[in-house]
Amino acid sequence: MSYVVNNYLYEMKIPTYILTAICSILLLACEEKTQEMKEETTQKVDKLTAYIGTYTRTEGHVDGKAEGIYEVQIDASKGEIVMQKTVAELINPSFVKLSKNKTHLYAISELAQEQDEAGLLYNYKITSDSLQLVQKLSTTSKSPCHIAFDQSGTYVFVTNYLGGKFKVYKRNEDGTLTDIQMIQLSGSSVHPQQTEPLLHSTKVSPDNQYIAVADKGTDKIWLFMIDEENEMLVPHSQPFVEIQAGAGPRHLAWSADGKFLYVINELDNTVNVIQHKSEDQSFASIQSVSTLPEGYEETSYCADIHLHPNGKFLYGSNRGHNSIAMYGVDTETGKLTILGIESTRGKTPRNFSIGPKGNFFFAANQDSDNITTYQINEDGTLQFLDLDYEIKTPVCIEY
Repeated sequence: MSYVVNNYLYEMKIPTYILTAICSILLLACEEKTQEMKEETTQKVDKLTAYIGTYTRTEGHVDGKAEGIYEVQIDASKGEIVMQKTVAELINPSFVKLSKNKTHLYAISELAQEQDEAGLLYNYKITSDSLQLVQKLSTTSKSPCHIAFDQSGTYVFVTNYLGGKFKVYKRNEDGTLTDIQMIQLSGSSVHPQQTEPLLHSTKVSPDNQYIAVADKGTDKIWLFMIDEENEMLVPHSQPFVEIQAGAGPRHLAWSADGKFLYVINELDNTVNVIQHKSEDQSFASIQSVSTLPEGYEETSYCADIHLHPNGKFLYGSNRGHNSIAMYGVDTETGKLTILGIESTRGKTPRNFSIGPKGNFFFAANQDSDNITTYQINEDGTLQFLDLDYEIKTPVCIEY
């Protein structure tokens, strides 16, 4: 090695063993830094951000204890909820929904008390550390309970449990919403609760052709199509599918190919399989199966339903029996075979969620203030992981 001082060139010899040691130290430091970067990357990939909708006040059917919308972090490799914070304080955000591009979170405020004129739809922009309120819109009627998007993310649908009013909003490029349509439905059925329409949820077919609305009050699944030219919904040529009297349709799930629509019924604790025939665009119920064990006679009401991402398994929640009914799906015929019924280790399981990779299952137990985690086995059954996370009156899990 050489260096220059006052225009004189000097030579300095460094022993080979010292150079070797220096190189080893530098190499070790590089390896440690690379490992740190790998760990940071893995940590980012394995962390899943979820938003929890809740009840915040007493509403007769629930003793709300929460503060509003919670943001939680889930260790996606273990299914463990590791952190929680309140990101929005509002009354009864019982259902929340992320925009397709994950830039906005939409939440209903389920208002139904005498002093409440109507429910509200909140629009939040997601920032690095919080939710920023963008809009607060009326849902025109009381007790909004569900939000859905069409497959393009252009239209937002809100069902009001009371009043028979179904709302349509258009989502603009900046994430704001424009109120474009209100649909009034009517009817009744045989159960004491079924004196008027009780709209509970909306689900759009995978090909974006059909909008199905579950109506607990009339035992109908109303069917609509999107009129793109006029930016509005129009009734399908078959306006509805009517199932067994007193069933009380609540939530819906489409098969990936759009051939089957699965309906969980709140009042008679069943799941119906609706077949869609593409040749004549018709819909008809082809099967109804129980969600409860044979011989069970105590009070229970169904709530939520979801298909596994692989389409081979279907799950439905029982409030009262406090369990998840598990089914195998014949992907050719659409029909269901019961696999078993698993306890949710809590009270009143409302919404539940299946992890993005299809390996974990999260059940929100509204009346016991906890979310429990399960591994989904290869045969579709659930295995409790002894993970029980405390969170006040949870209803909805969204990510």
